[in-house]
Amino acid sequence: MPEESEPWIVVVRGEAEGVEQRVAIDFEDTELFFGSKGYAVSPNFVKRLLALVRKNEHWVIKTIIEDIRTPETTPFPLVTPLFVLLSRSHPRGLSAGALFIAPDDSSLSQTSSVEVGSAERYNLVGLSPIGFAAACADDVRLFARFLARLLKHPEAFQEVSLLLPRSAATPD
Repeated sequence: MPEESEPWIVVVRGEAEGVEQRVAIDFEDTELFFGSKGYAVSPNFVKRLLALVRKNEHWVIKTIIEDIRTPETTPFPLVTPLFVLLSRSHPRGLSAGALFIAPDDSSLSQTSSVEVGSAERYNLVGLSPIGFAAACADDVRLFARFLARLLKHPEAFQEVSLLLPRSAATPD
């Protein structure tokens, strides 16, 4: 993996086995290996992803993101359209996660509620866990293949979670 940088930190709050828990998930900053050009997904990708969530019982949307810290440890405003994609493959159980954030846009910052799919595009800013991030750093096409597999072969995943900020509106 290229030189090290501080991770993005996403704090989620949820319930596990009847107990309320707060968990921090580290996402490796993708700027180091995707460069300034970065990697982005379109609203069409988000629509297809949402359709799969509705269709597959092991795919879920959870509004549990409580806080995000940038690599500079600056709090990130949760009024910005964003989402986290977490998956576990079948049958090997490999985990992969991605943090997507809409680019800075004054028209978006005027809205009071955030709905996934409300942005023109979402930039990939972080990958998790570190093994997945390292593999994507070694082969930048790996992430595109992961997304294509997610959309074309949803049965290859034993679970997929789309995480949103607690203030976000979930699409119908």
